[in-house]
Amino acid sequence: MPNFVGRDIISMDEFSREDIMYVMRVAELMEKNKYPELLKGLIVSTLFFEPSTRTRLSFETAALQIGAQVISTTGAQFSSLYKGETLQDTAAVIGGYADVLVMRHPEKGSARALADGTDKPIINGGDGPGDHPTQTLLDLYTILSAKGTLDNLKIGFVGDLKYGRTVHSLATALRFFNPELYFIAPKALAMPDEYKERLDNAAVKYHESENLDDFIGEVDILYVTRVQKERFTDVEEYNKYKLMYIIGNDTLNKARKDVSIMHPLPRVGEIKTEIDNSPNAIYFQEAWNGVPVRKALLALVTGRFKLEDQTQSGKLVKKNVLLTIGSEDNKKKMLPDIQQLATVGYNLYATAKTHKFLKEMGVENTQLHKISDTGKQPNIKDFLEQKRFDIIINIPSGLGSEEATDGSLMRRMAIEQSIPLITDPQVAHFLIAALKKEA
Repeated sequence: MPNFVGRDIISMDEFSREDIMYVMRVAELMEKNKYPELLKGLIVSTLFFEPSTRTRLSFETAALQIGAQVISTTGAQFSSLYKGETLQDTAAVIGGYADVLVMRHPEKGSARALADGTDKPIINGGDGPGDHPTQTLLDLYTILSAKGTLDNLKIGFVGDLKYGRTVHSLATALRFFNPELYFIAPKALAMPDEYKERLDNAAVKYHESENLDDFIGEVDILYVTRVQKERFTDVEEYNKYKLMYIIGNDTLNKARKDVSIMHPLPRVGEIKTEIDNSPNAIYFQEAWNGVPVRKALLALVTGRFKLEDQTQSGKLVKKNVLLTIGSEDNKKKMLPDIQQLATVGYNLYATAKTHKFLKEMGVENTQLHKISDTGKQPNIKDFLEQKRFDIIINIPSGLGSEEATDGSLMRRMAIEQSIPLITDPQVAHFLIAALKKEA
């Protein structure tokens, strides 16, 4: 079970899928119930050295609704930073006043620097073009609320994908949920290679185009971003791109009927007000969802709230299954069971020989490299470290082989990560039969 007590919330890179779903569950409880004295006696400090309305006010609303007091500062020119004080010194001082520090800052890496100066929990409210983890969590909560799942969705990102920290963080977090991503942007504002490389390493499918019409009919979610004037040094270049994509009724007419339109806000013309009352427009609800999500984080990092067995699912597994089956005979015997897993919607991952066999049999799956294939991506080791498997079915072909040695490494890591591991074909058969009934 995740432990958030005293934890800094700096980057989505530090979140596992288990962490994300834990926060989602707590946020749901925060939305449905009132906890007016949960943080009674605690002080939350909001340090906003870059302009913000929604993030700052939703944090302060969240803190006040669960009983905390709030002290705040806005604008670097009104702070000691303007006089040359380091972020570490700021943290050391404010950490003596408050129990949690929330900061927005124009420089990437600033939240980490603040965390170096205090042992109080730091929550990153956005560090320039870097990370904005609480925005990502509220985006995930919004998607979960709108679609009933985070798994296997087609999500389009349109606009400024180069500087958009919300896009970078959300795409990184979505790797846990087997999405198919669509990046729509001019080449000058395309998704940076470093984030596409992360998706490649995570075996996430993505597509790119400058033309929205190429993908608008495909996506379940269209995540719109503004072109950020503050990130440009050339005003003419900004003006060239600022309204390259405008979402209106004509866009909805080309889209799926149940498409959901999201936007981290503020908008500056890229979404027409004519769709505000459409059931497809969920960007205002997205903003409001910041309150329960941020209440959840404040409650968790202060240790004032903890889930017990409420996080446990009624099902043994959820979505992601790793298959590595040694002998050809066992592959053939287990094929009907594996086909059942695919039929009920599980995401299947497999090592090379198992992947090839299943593809030849018409079973969709994603190939992963063995742990011993050092440097080759996507790799089982990364998936294990990130707890991306819900169950592993590993049927060894025999002892002493290279495959068996590699399998032992995988099994050891699975046990260390508390991932259910099945090594007997008959047990796997009974398990899959049970999962089919529950699906």
